[in-house]
Amino acid sequence: MSTVSEILQNIRMNMCPVRGGVFEMGDRHNMYTPFIADYINCVPVKLDDFNISSRLITFGEWDAVMRGEIRTDKLTNRPVTNVSWNDVQLFIEKLNNLLHWEFRLPTEAEWEYAARGGELDKDDIFAGDNILNQYAWFDQNSGYKTHDVGTKKPNLLGLYDMCGNVWEWCQDWYAPSYPKTGFLGLFNGEPALNPKGPMTGNKKVIRGGSSLSSEKKCWVFYRTKKSPSSKYSDVGFRIAY
Repeated sequence: MSTVSEILQNIRMNMCPVRGGVFEMGDRHNMYTPFIADYINCVPVKLDDFNISSRLITFGEWDAVMRGEIRTDKLTNRPVTNVSWNDVQLFIEKLNNLLHWEFRLPTEAEWEYAARGGELDKDDIFAGDNILNQYAWFDQNSGYKTHDVGTKKPNLLGLYDMCGNVWEWCQDWYAPSYPKTGFLGLFNGEPALNPKGPMTGNKKVIRGGSSLSSEKKCWVFYRTKKSPSSKYSDVGFRIAY
């Protein structure tokens, strides 16, 4: 059985480096039509290097950080759910104090870039391929429940469950999309540099779809929003720095 210390170190070891670059963020193929309420019109974004966890944070890891306890039931390796965005901030604060690190949630732009495979991006509509079944737990194969993390194929960067299993909290406040200008901070046609969304808002971005989602909601560019104080049975998170 792992100790709390080992679980904490595994969280650090599961971080995957992502080389930054410029990419086209959003609906590159106009697939959202007529579902346009939340779309991002395809825009250039430039990101610096960052790190993102290869796996979703699990119930076992949550308990180790928040309670200092070892969990051994069937949920141990399932992605943690029913945690609000605000709860996640407390988790990250405790984790940073324990590991003397600077973890955070990924920004929406970082999440999409990583899901697409970073520099290895093949313009797939899902994180890993254009065929979802081998890469994600979604409504057609999940039995409408979450599954242990890392049991489907990883994407091009070695990241698991970027689509399906659970929606993922992002750091950003949600804003409706704008063509070429607006919350991404584009000026004079230059790529937005490390965009972080609007300064304020009342909803936080979630990405990736879940075990309850249709294929469409698992597109790497599909986006929606939730209240930061609310908890959901199919929303979890991964961390970045």
